[in-house]
Amino acid sequence: MFNKVFILKTLLFSMVLIYLVCCPYTKVEESFNIQAIHDILYHGTDVTEYDHLTFPGVVPRTFIGPLFVSLLSSPIVKFSSIFENNKFLTQYIVRLLIGCLVLSGLFKFSRSLKKVFGLDVVVHFLLITCSQFHFLFYASRPLANIFAMILALPALASWLKQDIGKFIWLAAFSAILFRFELCAIFAVCLLISLVRKHTSLLYVFVHALPAGIIALGFSVMVDSVFWQRYLWPEGDVMWFNVILNKSSNWGTSPFYWYFTSTLPKALLLSCVFIPWGFRCDPYRCAILLLPAIIFVLLFSILPHKELRFIVYTFPLFNAVAARGYADLKLRFRKSFFWKVGYILALSSILVNFAASFLFLKASVNNYPGGEIMSLLHKRVPCVTDAQPVHVHISNYAAQTGVTRFQEACPLWRYNKTEHLKRDDLRLNPDVTHVIADYVESDVIMWEATHVPIAETSAFSGVSLRFETVFVSIPVPYFKMKPALTVWQRREFPLNQDSSE
Repeated sequence: MFNKVFILKTLLFSMVLIYLVCCPYTKVEESFNIQAIHDILYHGTDVTEYDHLTFPGVVPRTFIGPLFVSLLSSPIVKFSSIFENNKFLTQYIVRLLIGCLVLSGLFKFSRSLKKVFGLDVVVHFLLITCSQFHFLFYASRPLANIFAMILALPALASWLKQDIGKFIWLAAFSAILFRFELCAIFAVCLLISLVRKHTSLLYVFVHALPAGIIALGFSVMVDSVFWQRYLWPEGDVMWFNVILNKSSNWGTSPFYWYFTSTLPKALLLSCVFIPWGFRCDPYRCAILLLPAIIFVLLFSILPHKELRFIVYTFPLFNAVAARGYADLKLRFRKSFFWKVGYILALSSILVNFAASFLFLKASVNNYPGGEIMSLLHKRVPCVTDAQPVHVHISNYAAQTGVTRFQEACPLWRYNKTEHLKRDDLRLNPDVTHVIADYVESDVIMWEATHVPIAETSAFSGVSLRFETVFVSIPVPYFKMKPALTVWQRREFPLNQDSSE
């Protein structure tokens, strides 16, 4: 049984690594943290060179997560520079470190499940998590939600083990530093512990008050230095998203969206076994389900919804589903009926893996900005006797993968200035290269002064097409659309690659 757990933990790490290697770039939601990690590693205490002072984003974010990851990764980054001075390699390193921190929390949570439910549930919990795409795909991503997850999972593990003091401290730092809405899920956990008489109000108060004050003071102290003004970032975020409800500017979804779309997509077929797990062990499973369901219900009230907002609940739902799988395994020898039931349960995990492969295939084509920057550096040499290289990066490119880790050429100028018109860039002789959004009607205008040297496409949906092997069967087809083009000024000397 130990070997099974070890193998599954190794598989979990391998899945995180595969997702990272296949999709090394980042999206706009991750841009602040990934740029902050870059700036801490490469600019140190020279805050004036930091990206956030020029591009602060809609709301300020804490530097504590990026600072922690930078400090942990800096020895590895310095060691790796001996072999290859490639800044983008550093992005792999820091993202892998984030993934390892999340997995460490997940393994602590699984060990707490062992004490509550036993080894069979742990084995199925790890297997289910391996087969699902979104949790492991997000695990290495520098999102505020993932930094919160690094502390939230050990907090939930401590709660299950009834170590309420440790739970309160981890919960306070997770919520106050990274995602304040986690107070909702942690409050339900505390209420359950109070009802079950595993703690008292006095004990909660004795730990919660200093934990909250220290976490808040730590955030204000660190972030005021980096933002160069007195600030509690997560307070600003909550004011913007919850009180002012301005997050709806980025789209809205109906109240039921998390239950009808997000959870089925994230949990896949394993969600079918949640009711069975609850039926087998209603008391202990209710303890896991209550915080998760109440948290999702509360978040359903907000009109703007994203999968990452409720990612903390996935391990709780999976734990209940794992209880259902373990029960079917226990009944396996009783009759043919239960043998078929457990075989179907295991088959659902295979279906999960197949669905995860399709999700990955779609995601690989979701980062045209990162791909176009990589192609640009292949087409244009870093050291050239020609005029200095000045690259303008469109907003869409910056939102779909471009980071400062890709600024591989020290002599180049990388420019992300927003709201510049096409002709301002096209007619400016100092701008040698433009990463522009693909607009079919603009191509003729660009070709008058520039030549295209690289293009990328982006995922635009899934359709079915019928292919005949022995019979005609529907096969998923991933539709692509032109996304970005690198336009090089005609006067700029073409190198061998760009002339192909």
